[in-house]
Formats: sequence, structure tokens, C-alpha cells
Amino acid sequence: MTNVTDKISELIRDDDFIAYIERVLSGSKVKRGSLEELSGNINRVKRLAISLTTGDTSLIVKHVPEAGRLAGYPTLFFASDRLDFDNRWLTAAASVLNKENGQALKIPEILHYDSLYRTMIMEDLGRKTLSETLPGFKDATAVLVDLLIKAGRELARIHTKAGEFAGISCNKAAADNRPYLFSYHIKEPELVSSIWKDNGDGTDGIGIGIEEKRRLQAAFLQTHRSKVEPILDRLSSSFSQKKQKDERAKVYCHGDLHTGSMMLFEEAQDRCLAIIDAEFCDLGPPGFDPGVLTAHLMAELLVLGYSKTDTRNILAAFPTAYMQSLDDFSAPEEDLEQEILLYTGAELLRRLLGPAGFNRTLSREQFKELLERSIVLLTRPQSQAGEYLHG
Repeated sequence: MTNVTDKISELIRDDDFIAYIERVLSGSKVKRGSLEELSGNINRVKRLAISLTTGDTSLIVKHVPEAGRLAGYPTLFFASDRLDFDNRWLTAAASVLNKENGQALKIPEILHYDSLYRTMIMEDLGRKTLSETLPGFKDATAVLVDLLIKAGRELARIHTKAGEFAGISCNKAAADNRPYLFSYHIKEPELVSSIWKDNGDGTDGIGIGIEEKRRLQAAFLQTHRSKVEPILDRLSSSFSQKKQKDERAKVYCHGDLHTGSMMLFEEAQDRCLAIIDAEFCDLGPPGFDPGVLTAHLMAELLVLGYSKTDTRNILAAFPTAYMQSLDDFSAPEEDLEQEILLYTGAELLRRLLGPAGFNRTLSREQFKELLERSIVLLTRPQSQAGEYLHG
């Protein structure tokens, strides 16, 4: 590592990324023409093939745009220090796993972190997100179940122990994001509908069309809004830093644990799941991260045509292992099961009725089925544990 002066404060062009990484990593040389664009709506992200003194490798460079702007939506803002929290959670998670010799969940090694210029250089964990690998597990569901069980155990350890390493403070970006998780799609349906229109229906003749989506949105809100709105408000308030009468133990949540923020990491003959992108980490309820992941698995397995038996076994794997490994949680297991299912329902609803969808295109029938599941999970979670959490 070297100290760097006259740094580029805003990485926009490929040449900016190349110049930055060659300055901050001693003995590095980026291979020209090797940059791969990975940017999403939030940040600017590149994969670079690079020569180091230790040999050739590839790295991931993640850069938060100036003043907290979103790369995909420059008129929207999240706190520009969100990368500090990403770095903090990943570093703390790695410390927990290293301390306990955890080999069943991978956290990317951070090679360089620059808070002032909002840039992080990380180990490249490969190109396979959990979402992208799901089709390949259709004939190997036992392997997927095993990977999820191991990852669930390790996440429970991270949740309860990472705070010792992180020096937790309130993450403003996570707090600013919570309305998008719990209320935006319920309280601003017309605005969401206009975003759908601006983005096109994206169906290619296969998925649900925008007009049908609007009809289902309107019918759902007319029938269920009065019931689900207070439930979603309560779920959102569970992240509050204020002391409440029913205060329960909080954990150090990842904050955005879906099938795109988990990777299938393979090295030699070994493979495990890995976690990236923890910018929205915060203290929160134990059921939140497992619930979000369950919602995404539920939707994607439905689209991929997994059998009902395989789906139940897969959906139960992660949360069951998580609950069994969660230390110092005094509430009954039934309470935690219900909490996980409530957050599953909330995530289903926001991905169906909000601007951001799932990683796979839903047909009209699949959209309707998941919408119906969301209301049942939100209003009667106690009746659903046998269906989704007990295999």
C-alpha cells in the first residue's frame, strides 16, 4: 500500500478507475481492455484484471458517487458514508468467522479502503450470484440445502458477535432506505406506477404486463391496505434506536440479503456461499435478514419450477439453521419463526408493488400467487411456519 496525494475524487470513466487502482496498490498494473462493468442503481462498480507483485488476479472496485447520489438515479440520494458501513460490516463479519474458524461462509477480503474518496477495493469472489446458480441446483437440491444450512449458521454468529468488532452506530443510509422497504409502495402507489411506466414492462411477451400489474396493485390496496399498513409500520419501527416497551434483542443485520448479494464461491474442490454489499447494515430484528432471503428464494424457485417438496426443503434450510445457531435470543422459537415470516411477507410485497422487482421475470399467475402469499404471511404468520420453515 502507498499513501496517495492528488487522488481522483470521482471515479467515472474507465481511465479514472485504472489510474486510481494503480496508484493505491503498490506494484499494480491494470491490464488494458480488461474492465468489466458491474454497476447497478446504487454505486459504480468495476471488475479489473490486474498484475500485482504477487501475480495476476482480478479485483472488484466499488465507488460511491459524490454527495451520495445514486449511479442509476442521480436525483436520489443516500448518505455518502454508506460505504463506511459496508466496509465496517464486512470487516466485522470476517473477524467473527476468522475467530471461530468459520469455513462455511465467505466474506470478501478488503484490500484497500478509502473513506474520504468513497472507494473500496476487494477480492473478486467470482461471477456467480446465488440467483444465477439456482437453475443448476434443480437436480442437486441436497447440495443447495447444505450450502444454505452452513451459511445460516454462520450468519447467526455474525449477527450476534460482529457488533463487538464494528463499533456500531446508526446508519443513516439504512434509515433513509426503510421507507422504500416498508411504506413507499403502500403510501405512494401512483408514483410507483409511473416508475413502472418509465421503465417499461420488461416482459418481452413473457412476464406480467404493466396494465395488469396496475390492476392487481389497485385491487390489492383497496382490499388490504388498511390491514397491512400498520403491520408494515410496526416492522419498520423494530429498527428504531429508541427504547420501546416491547424491546427485544437486536442483531447486526446485513440489511439487503437477497439472492443477488450472495455469491457461490468456489476454490479448488470446496465451495460455499459468500456475502457482499452490506451498505444498509444496521441494528435490527433477527428475523429481518432471513426473511428477506426467504422471500427471494420463494419467488425464484417458483419461477424456476422447483417441486413443492424441494421448495419446502430449500426454504426451511437457511432460517432453521440460523435460529438453531442464534445465541442470546430469549424469545420463544415460535416468535422468531413468525418474525421471519412477517419480513418474508413484507419483502414479497415491496418487490411486487414497489419499483424494484425480483431477479427473475414473473408471469401474471406467479405475480398473483406471490401477492396472495404476502398477505397471508403478513396477517397470519403463525399459520405458515409448517409450510415454509419446517421442511
